[in-house]
Amino acid sequence: MPLTLQTHTDTNHLHQEDHASIKGEVTGMAFKALYDAVTTKAGAVKAESFLQKSGLKLTDIGTENALIEIGTYYKAWKIAETITHDPLLGFHIGSNLHPSDLGVMGYVIQNCKDIQQAMTLIIKTNPFGNKTVSNEIHFENDSIVIRFRTKLDPETPRHWVEMNIAAYLRMYHLLTDNKYINTHALKS
Repeated sequence: MPLTLQTHTDTNHLHQEDHASIKGEVTGMAFKALYDAVTTKAGAVKAESFLQKSGLKLTDIGTENALIEIGTYYKAWKIAETITHDPLLGFHIGSNLHPSDLGVMGYVIQNCKDIQQAMTLIIKTNPFGNKTVSNEIHFENDSIVIRFRTKLDPETPRHWVEMNIAAYLRMYHLLTDNKYINTHALKS
């Protein structure tokens, strides 16, 4: 079953600088892969600087019940990009994610009866956290279609969307060994 990824940006979006007006929260789990990437690419001293500049606490990283404002989340991505000098940081993080990185949810995903059930579970539970970019999954013409939709300036959630796309591709490859992928960028 081939996979198609689509991104859709509503042209009536918020401005990139408007992080404070973005409402919602993500859990500390959403920061674990980001913090680990900063530590790996830039070292422990820079990782400490990352925490200070982003306003995050080490005790919140990887904690499911630690709720962190989405504006802080996007700011943290930009800080991490600057510290690591990696403009494709989200893509690189997602490319290395494995279902086991999702804990129990990853185990459940790996044990689904088929790829359709696994991908539906991934999208519905949204293990990567975030409410300002929605994920939709459809099964059309014997294909899996995943759509990312946002009303934000595309640059604001860019790293998060790139991480998700790469992670979904990786999960799809690991679960099916199918390499056939279509991608589309849509604007309204």
